[in-house]
Amino acid sequence: MAQKLIKLKGNTYYIDSAVNIGVIKNSSNKAVIVDTGLDDDMGRKILKLMGEGGLDPSAIINTHSHADHCGGNNFIVKRTSVPIYA
Repeated sequence: MAQKLIKLKGNTYYIDSAVNIGVIKNSSNKAVIVDTGLDDDMGRKILKLMGEGGLDPSAIINTHSHADHCGGNNFIVKRTSVPIYA
């Protein structure tokens, strides 16, 4: 099954993955990513899905420092220069 951006309620979304990725957007379609998955491949998928949804990343929040929650950080930061909060 292809991954997609799934709306939960209001401005909250998630990407169904081995580790679910949260996405919270504001009214101007800027979005905070909550956890970034295991690796660059997941970071690439996150940015692709957000782009398809018209969302522009503004920050990353990592819930904790296990590799499967922050492994996509480097890829996303290289492409967008967003800050990371943990």
